[in-house]
Amino acid sequence: MKLSGFNIVKDIQEGNIKTFEEVFINYYPFLQKFAEGYVNNKDEASDIVQSVFLSVWERKEKLKTDTNLNNYLITLTKNQCLNFIKHLKAKQTYLQSQSYNVNELLLNYYALENLNENKLILNELTAVIENAINSLPEQCKEIFRMSRFENMKYQEIADKMDISVKTVEKKMSISLGILRAALKDYLMLFLFLYIR
Repeated sequence: MKLSGFNIVKDIQEGNIKTFEEVFINYYPFLQKFAEGYVNNKDEASDIVQSVFLSVWERKEKLKTDTNLNNYLITLTKNQCLNFIKHLKAKQTYLQSQSYNVNELLLNYYALENLNENKLILNELTAVIENAINSLPEQCKEIFRMSRFENMKYQEIADKMDISVKTVEKKMSISLGILRAALKDYLMLFLFLYIR
């Protein structure tokens, strides 16, 4: 970041689009990395920083000429990150109150947010998914296949394997964790093809 000084703030206040663009170009990479460090999602971080700059431009007349631009932009970005995290926490609380499997639904949420349809063609993706599933521990793999390919409920799987429903849930959680790590770049396509 190379820009500093009160003239920049005054120019923005007065609607100087060129100065604003310069500020955007200089600060965007730093603020994007800053936001990503807290929300753990590059696209969300980009949206947050764009929202920060939009907010600055929309409220430019209210800027004080003695505003420290560095601190101001970092504070706005921090507050947007906090709002994003609060929103996720509220969503998680709601999902828990609805008795959903929160981890699975959050996994679906992030997969939707990070979808990159051009990453792999279908045949390559199928091979990647099969390898990931085959890498699961034997019991996890069996439970995962029964749940996802045979559409069996956890109770049915527990009865068939003579184990508790809690064990089935735990093994599914382990499976999803392993698959999430192995398929982090292809999650949405994986969910679309294999998870009901």
